[in-house]
Amino acid sequence: SYTNFLLPRCSIQANLSKTWLFDCQCLRCSDPSELGLYYSSQKCECGGYFSTRLGNSDQCDQCEKRVDRQTVIMEEQSVMKEMTLADEADLCGIIKRMEDTQNIHSTHHVMVRLYIRLLESVAKSKPNPSVLPAAVQYGQTLLQVLHRLDGESGRLGKKYSKLCALVEYKDLVRRQEEGGLSQEAFQEKLGNLREYLV
Repeated sequence: SYTNFLLPRCSIQANLSKTWLFDCQCLRCSDPSELGLYYSSQKCECGGYFSTRLGNSDQCDQCEKRVDRQTVIMEEQSVMKEMTLADEADLCGIIKRMEDTQNIHSTHHVMVRLYIRLLESVAKSKPNPSVLPAAVQYGQTLLQVLHRLDGESGRLGKKYSKLCALVEYKDLVRRQEEGGLSQEAFQEKLGNLREYLV
């Protein structure tokens, strides 16, 4: 790959044009929906996506409303900066806030970065038990996006499959300790995770 596929499409295209002197025509770059993920596009209040670039604006693919591209970039960068300083509970709060605003949807690149940060944080520490179910849920969404963007056997997909399995294991232990999971159910679910935990 010539560039980091986790970047928004406009950044990828600008980097490829500047560094490698070509305009990318891959499936993702050629598809306004970015393989159905709308990874680089915020969601419009009408339900469409700001997936069409028109000069310095992004236009909704349904109602044709326009937003200033620079304003969008600044909003996204602000969330990314906030994320770098956040702990697990703060990350869950940021994710919840983004879900409530609805313009940063579950497969948007900012949410994917939040999911990555949450998963890495939970995997490396003894997490707050209340954060584990959210980390498991968001981890599955992250894997779906990574597999769509980079294929089932991509390097990041493999890495985060292992991290997701570790987080799921921590959640299983929590559920068993709280009495919400029998030993038999625990062993069965652990068996499903074993290939990723080894």
